[in-house]
Amino acid sequence: EILLREIGLEDFLSPLLQNKVVGNLDSQLDLVDWRFFQDMKLVDKFPLGARQRLLFHLEYIKDKRAIFDQKNDHTFRKWNIEEVSIWLDAINESSEMKGFFRKLGICGIALSNVRKEDLTDEILKLCHQESYLKRRQIRQQLEECFWTHLQRLRNSNGIVPPSSPQPQPRAHVPKIEVQPSPSHPASEDQKDRIDEEDIPEQYICPITQEIMKDPVTCKDGSTYERSAIEDWIEKKGTSPLTREPLTKAQVYPARALKGLIESFSKLTHCEDQTIMEVLNL
Repeated sequence: EILLREIGLEDFLSPLLQNKVVGNLDSQLDLVDWRFFQDMKLVDKFPLGARQRLLFHLEYIKDKRAIFDQKNDHTFRKWNIEEVSIWLDAINESSEMKGFFRKLGICGIALSNVRKEDLTDEILKLCHQESYLKRRQIRQQLEECFWTHLQRLRNSNGIVPPSSPQPQPRAHVPKIEVQPSPSHPASEDQKDRIDEEDIPEQYICPITQEIMKDPVTCKDGSTYERSAIEDWIEKKGTSPLTREPLTKAQVYPARALKGLIESFSKLTHCEDQTIMEVLNL
């Protein structure tokens, strides 16, 4: 009860007591996993975000033997529902998708812990689309576009959900998306060879999870894409990582990093063009 009240999930206490998961003499919290809500028919009673928060806190306690201190966490797990919505804006998700996330109560903790299939199924339930093609389109958007951004966000914050495999180390040979010349257009197979995960992490914006074009350094010590952090400041007025007050006056050009990124992009572009010319001989 103390735990649930501490993390704002006291509504879960009643079903846990009724199903004898917790009691006066014993506790069986190890039984509470994603299947528990389905087996006990609690999926419709508690939104996905709340269920994921409970699972995250229970797993954290089992692993760390302590309650998760969200105030002192410096990852996106600190984000509330509104800040998740701002991030969805930054990765160009639709207003419809942002509405789904709000209805599901997806905060930073839920975002860090949710499984792909659970999120997809819940959003498909909300969309009330009977058209198979429309449902297929939503599923593809989630699994191919959104999930790629989320995996980058998790990796950049060093977060691996309990059910996910450990991330593979980055390769040492840098590659970015090929910009083919008109005389040598890239084939689909050649495009697939370019691995975005090979881009150095310091070149990636923590908000957009894309390689930066105009990097800036802020008071919080992190570097962001200028347009992304300025948009964040306009809406929140705080640092995305520390939540301390942040203004546009505390945003400074990262000229050295910008030069490195431009050199990296040109070098990789030249290497890829050489490979393409050989392959097209």
